[in-house]
Formats: sequence, structure tokens, C-alpha cells
Amino acid sequence: MGNFLGTTLEAQLTDPSITAVRSAPDQVLARTTELADAMDSLAGRLLERAHAAGAVRGMVTWDDLRPLMCGIAYAAQIHADDLETRLDSGRRYLDAMLHGIHTWSTRASVDDRKRAAEGRASSPARPAVSSHRLAS
Repeated sequence: MGNFLGTTLEAQLTDPSITAVRSAPDQVLARTTELADAMDSLAGRLLERAHAAGAVRGMVTWDDLRPLMCGIAYAAQIHADDLETRLDSGRRYLDAMLHGIHTWSTRASVDDRKRAAEGRASSPARPAVSSHRLAS
């Protein structure tokens, strides 16, 4: 899923019209609608596979990710004039979206906090930590 999103972001940053078209509420041309629907279908299937593999939280939908990707592309475009800087910024922003801004060692997921509150063990990949460590 990350590779697909990275390639999508690169396309958006290379051709800014893609972000404008993808963020528009309606498509003007039938062919644009056809292409957008095909991309949404592919992205939806990839996301379903990622959900099934446990790689992406089940609450995340393609309807959530599409505007986030447009936002990342927009943010990368407004902070740099040259393509290489936009691509570097975009990759960094995408990484922050996919992995969060906290390190795993200091970040407890919502599920981990729920497990801790219920007296169950936290997931081994992200141990639960006290909230005062989250601010560091």
C-alpha cells in the first residue's frame, strides 16, 4: 500500500493537475470519471488486501486516504519551487502520515491504551507507555 501511495504522490507532484482533478467534487469529462473510478477501484482493492493482512487499520477507507494524499501533495507544492524538493517533502509528509510523528517506542496506540485500561497486554510491536512519555 505504501508503494502505491508513494507512486500516487509522485504522480501528483510531477503533474499538479492530478491533485486538482482528484480533489474536485465532480469530473467534467467522462474519460476523467472513468480513469478516476478505475484508480479508486484499484486503490480500494489494495486497501482491502492491506486490511486483511493487518497492515492498515480497518477504520481507514480510501475515502479517507484520497483527500489526505491531495493534502500532502498540496503541502509539498507550496513549500518548494523545484520538483526534487517537492518530491523530498512529499515523501517525508507521506511517511509521517503512514507512520505517525512519534517513534514506536514512545507512542501507544489507541488499541494499546484500551488494552492497558482493560488489564490486557499491549501489542508486542508497540508497547503501551505512560502518557507523560508521549510528550517527549
